[in-house]
Amino acid sequence: MKAKAYLETNNISKIMKDPFQLILFPYNGTKRDEKSFGKLIEIAKRHESKIIILTCLRDLRTLGLFKTKSDKKKIAKERKTMENKIDRLKKLGDGIKISSKIVKCEIVSKEIVDQSKKSKVDLVVMSKTKLSSEVEKIYYESTVDHVFKNLSCSFLHIK
Repeated sequence: MKAKAYLETNNISKIMKDPFQLILFPYNGTKRDEKSFGKLIEIAKRHESKIIILTCLRDLRTLGLFKTKSDKKKIAKERKTMENKIDRLKKLGDGIKISSKIVKCEIVSKEIVDQSKKSKVDLVVMSKTKLSSEVEKIYYESTVDHVFKNLSCSFLHIK
């Protein structure tokens, strides 16, 4: 009985010591996200965490049914821009293991939740991007709100 109790307390202390081994950081290339990444680096160093930078490219079609050449060029250009920005972020993570993933999707918030489950992350760190119009504010749920409501792991919202 004592051995079992000791084992359980050992596991609890290990969990408390390293609660966030793998952190997912959804990144959309904004200044606000870059500032948040600096705070994330501090957290990752403190907990000796690994970071996954996730960038979701919206896979929208111009005519609704198929992709045009201009759609494909736009996505390729956006991918290249994001790869360059992610490379700059990785350089800030002195000594931290950072990987990145760029995916195409239709609904960003759903993709973030799905990727967090697939990667079995312990924490998702996000900053809020302002919705661009009053119409969006009325009809679209915030990405941060949707992710928060549907995650199965810890969540940190940096304002």
